[in-house]
Amino acid sequence: MMEMLAVQVEAPGGITSLVVRSVEDLTPRPDEVKIELIASSINPADVKIRTGAVVPLRGAYPFTLGYDLAGTVVETGAEVTDLAPGTQVLAMSAVALTGVGTWSERVCLPRTSVARLPANVDPLPLARLPLAGLTAYQAVQRAKPGPGTAVLVCGAAGSVGRLAVELLLDRGARVHGLVRRPEQVDQLPTHELFTPHVGQPPTRSVDVVIDAAGADFSPALVDGGLYICLVPDRAPARDVLARRSQRRTVLVTEESGADLEELVELLGAAVLTLETTSIFPMKNIHAAHREFEQDGQRNVVLIREDW
Repeated sequence: MMEMLAVQVEAPGGITSLVVRSVEDLTPRPDEVKIELIASSINPADVKIRTGAVVPLRGAYPFTLGYDLAGTVVETGAEVTDLAPGTQVLAMSAVALTGVGTWSERVCLPRTSVARLPANVDPLPLARLPLAGLTAYQAVQRAKPGPGTAVLVCGAAGSVGRLAVELLLDRGARVHGLVRRPEQVDQLPTHELFTPHVGQPPTRSVDVVIDAAGADFSPALVDGGLYICLVPDRAPARDVLARRSQRRTVLVTEESGADLEELVELLGAAVLTLETTSIFPMKNIHAAHREFEQDGQRNVVLIREDW
């Protein structure tokens, strides 16, 4: 039996609950792609699974963690004919739904979840993109903003929030970005259609709220406005919103290779930007998590080298 290395959480707990261990290697199903890891990253969602705040709907402990994946195709199922071995790809695995994590030497994912990378693109920096980018992209798709649409992004300095702001500006929306601290304003775009807010959102002035922070910012909405919640357990109550004919939708980020390919194109066109990151080998997973939590849960990339 072939084996590979993976980072798993044995039971809910702190950083020391993470272990690097040998697990059984994988064989792709007919519609799947087997990918060798180049790099992944740490997301707040990984911390929620590690601590037990979220338990994946499928599988059982020990779970392999990891949502993001930049890697190289090593094998495909019989139904996959358009990705040859050696192709570099990008993907997101929705661990909370599937129980399939990406912090392992090799990962099998559905072809529809996998994006082909252009030949001239370095995959390592893109390891921060999949979950944050797909969440921002799908939130903006749901908002359906047109030129002049007023949108408040809460948590605008976070990985998801920054990308949502850039996507909205590209569509001509008037964007308000809410952050907690004055120094976070420096992390936000400078644009004639962008207005930063520190601590306090505007009142009854926006058509859409995209909430990546997890609090009730519905007073910012105009009557009849749309509230898009990216933190499912922190969504405002529907009956409260209904008093002003406001609507609520809770976004659960979906795996999508097609959406990822669009995001990579937007990066290439400089519509989107990615922050600089700290890089750790997988064997230093404890140090990587400490850095992630000390840095406000952002900007840590894990690479396969030196397991």
